[in-house]
Amino acid sequence: MARSVRVGSVRKTKIPFEHFSNSEAVDKISAGLRLFRPKMSPERVYMLMKNCRQQAGRSKRGGGTCASAAGRTSAWPPMTTPDMDLHTAVLPAGPTLQRTDLVPAPPSSKLLGQLIFICASPDMHKVDLLPDPKEIAATERRRNQEQQRQSRIFNAKCRTIGVDVQTLDRQVQELKLKERAEKASDEAYDAESLLNDKIAQILEHRQEQLAQTLEKAVQDFRNQLQQPHTRREFDLYDPKALKKDQPARVGDEDPRCGLASLQKFTGEDLNEKERKKMQMDLTKKWFSEQLEERKRMQHQAKYADHLNDKKRVELDERALNLSSMEEECRKAINLATKNYNEALALEASEHKRLRNQQEQDDNFAEIFNHLTGDILTENPAAASSSYGPHRVIPDRWKGMSPEQLQAIRETQDQQCQEKQRLNEQDKQLETEWAHQRVLAARAAMTLEQQEMEMNKELRKRLDLYNQQLSKEQKAHLEYLEKEVYTNNPTAHYYTQFNTTSR
Repeated sequence: MARSVRVGSVRKTKIPFEHFSNSEAVDKISAGLRLFRPKMSPERVYMLMKNCRQQAGRSKRGGGTCASAAGRTSAWPPMTTPDMDLHTAVLPAGPTLQRTDLVPAPPSSKLLGQLIFICASPDMHKVDLLPDPKEIAATERRRNQEQQRQSRIFNAKCRTIGVDVQTLDRQVQELKLKERAEKASDEAYDAESLLNDKIAQILEHRQEQLAQTLEKAVQDFRNQLQQPHTRREFDLYDPKALKKDQPARVGDEDPRCGLASLQKFTGEDLNEKERKKMQMDLTKKWFSEQLEERKRMQHQAKYADHLNDKKRVELDERALNLSSMEEECRKAINLATKNYNEALALEASEHKRLRNQQEQDDNFAEIFNHLTGDILTENPAAASSSYGPHRVIPDRWKGMSPEQLQAIRETQDQQCQEKQRLNEQDKQLETEWAHQRVLAARAAMTLEQQEMEMNKELRKRLDLYNQQLSKEQKAHLEYLEKEVYTNNPTAHYYTQFNTTSR
């Protein structure tokens, strides 16, 4: 089936052109230029464009149209172009075809564009461009987003009732984590900045020291090794140049005879014969030295092998002697160890017997001392100390004497009398403090009554002032309602709100 696009009463036909956009193709055809026909474009489509161009040229001269040329294509069979999504071009004849439009190429098309071209009048160079589909899609997307936003904001049920507490808590936690991470990052950056500053200071100090050392070394080098006579161009201003001048070539080893001097070439030295003879003698000498060195190395290798064999035999004999000596030494050590252990056993048994005898004697002496000592006999003289009569030995003391007990009782009686006197003083002091508290309470009650009277007077004054302010405020409100706010808003004024989500 043939397919054509109708806009109002105008039918547009899609025609492809290569290497040109839609607007460029229209301009080229309007200017009378020939366009290159693509390989995949049908011949009939290209001839249609060509006839329209020629008819447009004749109409400019004679005032005709290309409707007849376009009408001749209405009987053509359907035409399609592979890989271009191009359908049949149908151009009906008639004076109503007076419009030229362009349709953008689909994304899968391999051509640069598709031209919808209908030629009918001399004004065929005037074209109207359709809006860009990307701009239309972007506008439609923004319009849909605005409608969705309005539906969310103007929905009072979702806005005032529904609150996602879990989401809010999660957001709070995420915010705290973010703040902690930022704080840790700032601290890390601060520490790194301090470290970098210290490193920069150290490096700067090192660089200054290195620069000073280098400058000093350069000055020393210049003073020692860059004297005027060592410079390369010193010969240009040497005052003794004529005295030091030499011939072009003094000898074969003259350092001035370089490649550019053209004074010395390979094989043209002055002592060629002597040099060759010396080289041959030196070669013979080297050869004889190499032979002697080889013989000497062979002799040394044989002598080293002989010494190695002798050393191995000597080591084997020494190992046998050492093993026999080690066995005899082990036997002697075992015998000595056995004798020493027997002597230790005898000494231990004797020492044990002596220790038991000493312990038994000590026990008998301790029993006798306890029986005849001051503890069991309770001798009071045993508790007296050598530091004075007022001192005793605690572990030997058997109790106080009657005189000491009587002195303690008298001291206790004195302490009781002192305690009674202190109690009477405390009672008298407490009575005085109670009298002072009563006086302070009476003074506080008097001050409280005076404060209450002052508060009553202050409240009366505040009530009078508030009544005066209320009258002034009512008068001001009446003035605003009757004189200032006379233009009350109508229902149409409130319809202007909540028309957009912004």
